[in-house]
Amino acid sequence: MGKGIKITTFGGGDIKRLVVSMADEWVNEGNIPAWIKNGYRLEDITAKLLAEYANNGDKQALAIYKKL
Repeated sequence: MGKGIKITTFGGGDIKRLVVSMADEWVNEGNIPAWIKNGYRLEDITAKLLAEYANNGDKQALAIYKKL
């Protein structure tokens, strides 16, 4: 069984700001995060959703978790 990230909610506004900041930067660079391509808006992003992408190897989701 592989190890995964097991966070179910954002712990505070600082984490949410980090997600929005990094995603905005990627979008401005033309490197759209997979979750946005899949129809999620930034305000829809939860730690659970981000963890699902990270557990599936999404490099941008993993980059966010590495900053936490």
